[in-house]
Amino acid sequence: MMGIEVIPVIDVMRGLVVHAIAGKRELYKPITSSSICSSPEPGEVIDSLWRLGFKRIYIADLDLIMSCGSNEWVIDLAVAKGFRVLADLGRRSLELNDKASLEYVIGTEYLDYPSEVGLAKNRAMSIDIYEDRVVFRNTNALLEDVVVELVELNPAKILLIDLSRVGTLTGLNTKAIELVKGVFKGELIVGGGVRSEEDILYLKSLRVSGALVATAIHKGIIGKPFFTNST
Repeated sequence: MMGIEVIPVIDVMRGLVVHAIAGKRELYKPITSSSICSSPEPGEVIDSLWRLGFKRIYIADLDLIMSCGSNEWVIDLAVAKGFRVLADLGRRSLELNDKASLEYVIGTEYLDYPSEVGLAKNRAMSIDIYEDRVVFRNTNALLEDVVVELVELNPAKILLIDLSRVGTLTGLNTKAIELVKGVFKGELIVGGGVRSEEDILYLKSLRVSGALVATAIHKGIIGKPFFTNST
């Protein structure tokens, strides 16, 4: 059985790494009591993840996503450290070209449906869901109604992120994961609700390529960069 990659998440707001909770961005606060670092300074978090052996990370610039600032320097810092980076910069990602160690994520939450979904064609696409509905900038739709249409865009990879479960340790949205996996045969990375190594092993059993993890890493529940074939 193939391995699965654990990909740490860094959510940056106002220059600090924050604890994302259930997509309620007005409640996000800088991380505290982390088992891997002593402050929410992005540089310290990046250094800590590198020392733990992680090689790829996902960085969401929440200020750019919300159109109220920019933390692009954090992406530059991670790339300079040696990380391969998946970066979500909101609509700013649409203006940028991928590089060898930097791939920009195109999220449904800032695309109008249906007029703009084609902008994610051949790119790393984040299907942003809230429970069973895909979040678009102007509307939302049942995942089962639009998943085939999104997959037909031939994205380079899909990140399936359940915003309602992010930072909650409440478990994976198994129905949504199995639905997407059933129609998409490419690289699938799942985020939202990971609470244990058992969740990672479940994703591995489905041949999911990667798991986005933040809270479980900072709480010391998950500390391995990779789950190999021997797991």
